[in-house]
Amino acid sequence: MLDKGKLDHLNHELKSINSRVLPSVKNPDDWINDGVDCQILKPSKNWQKGKLRMKVSLEFCPDEPKSPLDEFRGR
Repeated sequence: MLDKGKLDHLNHELKSINSRVLPSVKNPDDWINDGVDCQILKPSKNWQKGKLRMKVSLEFCPDEPKSPLDEFRGR
């Protein structure tokens, strides 16, 4: 559970992150390769130190050609 000290720390950290921009690091490749140092607060737990790594996934979805028979199949 969060005591007053931990809650104050959480509030301070949240106020210091006044932007939705990812924090800068010396080497931007670290976001993908090694990860960047961070702390995460799990519900009903303490802060846990670790690394945050970004993964990006792209998927191509080709357009399906419409068949003139689709109109009749829907009836």
